[in-house]
Amino acid sequence: MMVVAERGRQQVLWLLVLVVIVLGTVVEATDAKSGFSGMVFQWVGPLKTETLEGTELPKISHFQTVTPVEGSDRAFLMGGSSVSIFSSTAYKSLYMLDMTQTERIQPQSMGTTAFKWNEYQLVDSNSPPARFGHTSSFVPSSSSSTTHNEIWSFGGHQPGFGFSGSTFFSSFHALDLERMFWRLISPTGDVPSKRAHHVMASLKLQDSNFLLIGGGEDGRHSSLNDFYLIDTAQEKSKRLNDAPFSGRSGAAVAVTPDQTVYLFGGANGDRLFNDLFEYDPHLDRWKVVSLPKNSVLPPPRAFHSLVHDQDRDALLLFGGSDTKSLSDLWAFDLSNRVWLQITTKVMDKPLTRKGHSLFRLQNRLYLFGGSDIHEHNDIYRLDQVLLSDLPARPSSSSHHKKPTISLNE
Repeated sequence: MMVVAERGRQQVLWLLVLVVIVLGTVVEATDAKSGFSGMVFQWVGPLKTETLEGTELPKISHFQTVTPVEGSDRAFLMGGSSVSIFSSTAYKSLYMLDMTQTERIQPQSMGTTAFKWNEYQLVDSNSPPARFGHTSSFVPSSSSSTTHNEIWSFGGHQPGFGFSGSTFFSSFHALDLERMFWRLISPTGDVPSKRAHHVMASLKLQDSNFLLIGGGEDGRHSSLNDFYLIDTAQEKSKRLNDAPFSGRSGAAVAVTPDQTVYLFGGANGDRLFNDLFEYDPHLDRWKVVSLPKNSVLPPPRAFHSLVHDQDRDALLLFGGSDTKSLSDLWAFDLSNRVWLQITTKVMDKPLTRKGHSLFRLQNRLYLFGGSDIHEHNDIYRLDQVLLSDLPARPSSSSHHKKPTISLNE
């Protein structure tokens, strides 16, 4: 009888394991006290899309930007690149991505047509050149000199013939989202030099909007560690203290509600990083994030994505490259200061990729594009208890004081 009972328990355990695999993803917590333990995530996709009549789907690409418009269902795709055997091509693309009723009504399925693409061809002397490795950020009307909502874009580069002789840019361009035209911006003060694969973060300081720009590469086999703060209303730029880490390109940043900036990874030549830094814009001070002894860390990488989950106080890290493209998903618990790897099920999982865009619309996370052996133009949604399936925590004045996430509430 004891043998039969033991077999019965084993069968129940195996059944539970299978149920977890079918449901989605399970967090492998390095710290048993972490509130992430047992959390379920799931990729859904590729999502179906359609275009307006006469509009083509965006080209398969990597190193483009996808910038959401705050308070709306829209995001704008700019630029990008694709690679062939003999050359690399930069794009001058400008698309609006519009979420339709299908995606909002059927959030747990791929639906029928979830998104619509609308291509714009705004060719004038102020429009940005074909490029990739640039950065873009939404600037609200209250912080724009034009009093219109805009998307500011900076830098990037064009490939030269046979991957040599690339042209790097230091120009600022603003897309007026109400009148749909470009204007060229020439900030006063100390401005960033030509660069690509740098970082940009949008900050709200003293009721004004600022852009933090820094790092990247300048085409002279040099990675950079200089940073600048641009006042978007006054169109003024000032140089900040250089970061205490070595120059790097292909890093990623995320901003918390108290305007702390977190920067992870990147590359300097052949060296890849997996360190995490935080920046206090009020003090103009960087410091390395201290982790518990024997912490498990994401592998070093570049050209990944990093976003902040405002409701649950966590950083989410996806993909990138460590000489090969990756598709791993990690969460950094800001309260406990630990990294947690999220093992996703194989079904519906995006292919490995770098140079992709991870962005939020309607409080959900979406993934677009990127490349492994080939470039992509697909869209995935990350369904996660972390963002919307649990009741929100009480707000706190400091993200360090927020409780951790738990399914047992």
